[in-house]
Amino acid sequence: LSQDGIVIVNVRLNRLNGRLQDQPEIITKGFVMVRDSVELLNEARKMITAAVKNTRGELKKELEETVSNFFYSETHRRPMVFINLTQ
Repeated sequence: LSQDGIVIVNVRLNRLNGRLQDQPEIITKGFVMVRDSVELLNEARKMITAAVKNTRGELKKELEETVSNFFYSETHRRPMVFINLTQ
C-alpha cells in the first residue's frame, strides 16, 4: 500500500433521495493519528458532505478527488483513498 497510509471513507446515502443518512465515517491507517487530527478529520467530513450535496453524477470519483486533494493540501501527503458508498 501507499507509504503515506490509507484513508477509508464510508458514506451512507438515502436510497430514495441520495442524501447522506449519517455523518461520513473516516478511518485512517498509517496516515494521521486520530487523537492528533480531530480538526483535520472534521474538516474532511464537511468537504465530503458538500461534495455529496453538489455531485455532478460520478459521486465516488468526485469524493476520491476531493478527499485526496484536501489531505494533500493540508498535510503534503498522499494517502490511498478508498470510498465506500452504501444505500
